[in-house]
Amino acid sequence: TSPIIPSVHPVLSYDLSLGKNES
Repeated sequence: TSPIIPSVHPVLSYDLSLGKNES
């Protein structure tokens, strides 16, 4: 399980962070 690199997937990382926070 590798961490999401914002440099490669800024939107994905943001979406994941938001979803986990707003879950």
